[in-house]
Amino acid sequence: MIRMENKEKFAFRKVPMNQDVEVEFIKLLTENQEKSDESLLMAFKDKITSNKVTCHADMLSRTSSLIIFQTSKFSRLALEYRDYEIWVFSKAKTLNLNKEANCLYETWTLNRFRI
Repeated sequence: MIRMENKEKFAFRKVPMNQDVEVEFIKLLTENQEKSDESLLMAFKDKITSNKVTCHADMLSRTSSLIIFQTSKFSRLALEYRDYEIWVFSKAKTLNLNKEANCLYETWTLNRFRI
């Protein structure tokens, strides 16, 4: 029998997002992608922080085609951390359907996972 009591267990569940929310965060990333890591992280934190919760975020990875954030929220009402998530922004090549252009272009996609 294998003992697994010392192994950490993670369950990643994809979090459904309203399309407007996804577009809003992709727009934020597009507007800030040329800025420093710190500036991008601050813009991201500001976007998900509200008067009820404080967002804590770290940038786990950043390349020209992939940006990964790890987030949690501290509820000021309940005085606890919650909503631990991984946000994965990745660039995908998409076929331009305009007949005149007929080429590939890169667009950001967003997947969010609850831990």
